[in-house]
Amino acid sequence: MKTLPLFAALVIAMSVTIKPVAAQVCEPLTSAGNFTLMGEHVYYTASDGEGWKLYRTDGTANSTDLVSELLPDLPLYAFSLFQPVGDKLFFTLSDTVTGDQLWKTDGTAAGTVLVKDLNPTTTEPLHLVRSSAAMGSNYYFVADDNRLYKTDGTSAGTTTVGNIRVTQQDAMLQVGNYIYMNAEHPDTGQELWRTDGTDAGTTLVKDIAPGTAHSYVQKFAAVGDTIYFTARNSSQDQLWKSDGTADGTVVVSPSGQVGFSNIISTGDKVFYEAGSSFNNRELWVTSPTSAPMQVKEIGSGSAGADIWYPVVLNGILYFTAHDGTSRSLWRSDGTSQGTYIVKQASSDWQIGIVPIIATGDAIYFTAVTPATGHEIWKSDGTAQGTRQVKDFIPGSAYATPIVGAGVAGDLYLTYALENALFSPYKIDGSTDAVLPLSCPGEVRAGIGFWNLYE
Repeated sequence: MKTLPLFAALVIAMSVTIKPVAAQVCEPLTSAGNFTLMGEHVYYTASDGEGWKLYRTDGTANSTDLVSELLPDLPLYAFSLFQPVGDKLFFTLSDTVTGDQLWKTDGTAAGTVLVKDLNPTTTEPLHLVRSSAAMGSNYYFVADDNRLYKTDGTSAGTTTVGNIRVTQQDAMLQVGNYIYMNAEHPDTGQELWRTDGTDAGTTLVKDIAPGTAHSYVQKFAAVGDTIYFTARNSSQDQLWKSDGTADGTVVVSPSGQVGFSNIISTGDKVFYEAGSSFNNRELWVTSPTSAPMQVKEIGSGSAGADIWYPVVLNGILYFTAHDGTSRSLWRSDGTSQGTYIVKQASSDWQIGIVPIIATGDAIYFTAVTPATGHEIWKSDGTAQGTRQVKDFIPGSAYATPIVGAGVAGDLYLTYALENALFSPYKIDGSTDAVLPLSCPGEVRAGIGFWNLYE
């Protein structure tokens, strides 16, 4: 998950009121984001110029319906943590009365409500932080009191879990019947814990840094029931794996390896970036049955690969990397022979800086050419199957594609428009048809940013 930019901290959220309204079939929308699938609809937030609202679409042209109107005007960063659980979609919404509180929707205005005010006895609002996970029919999250909460979507069913403090943002992972996390207890410091959703079932897995010292567990990935994470023993971060028991929680990274990042699972193995120093990190791979090994030396000499935006599609890792000369699109199956450039950067083609999205049988990204400017591209993992989807602005003028999220094989995104910035579109993964989800204006060049809540 990406961190909020600095200017997000300047946002002042206003009080929120839910106003039931009739469905809107087609209206110009701006700054769409938070695309999330629940049931047969994709939900997202956008502004119609009068306020920030919650919308949904079935993915056909001009199919956007208004779910709830949120008044008065709210900024995009008032929304975060969209997570479907069964027939409910949970999300965080800022409110100066109750803080960044947990809301839910069932797709109707009447069913879009605050789940529970977590801090009703004080004028100081309780803010949610960016840590959450779903397990079974419950949604788990952490507030800025660092307590772990779970909810079934009702006020009575929203309670704390365990006598711990969850202290690392984004360090939560659901595997099997447990949620793993970095949590702090007075007797052990910050260590690896897990919960089955009950107080009794919230237990320490292993005290990696003995006593009250902290191991700062983070960067989770999983292969089956084996979890991988980084933790600090003494002064050095290491890559660990665990089967959920103390004896089965062990170091796997080679001695002296540092700079762990881009830890990602393909289902049967885990890729990560590391090196003997922070400046020469390369791509490595490991699995529950094999020790870590360097996949390939991608960077030139001691420069390192400088891997960006890794994603997994059909068991293959896709990413951009720098070979010492230029940044290109790569793929890897975990072997040296199966790790190679999909499309090489050149004076006629440069890959963009928007994160790669994997959905269906393709990856989507942005790229720049002298002839068409900055546009959306897709790839099936072959050089021949790597191509531009559409030249939104004919010629070399720069469009502003904002890659949002891949949903059920399609790509939901926004583009800068002549009379409205960042209107929502869908690219059909089968036909490449580009469908406006609301009444669009004319596409124009502009300055943009990517969706923060993929």
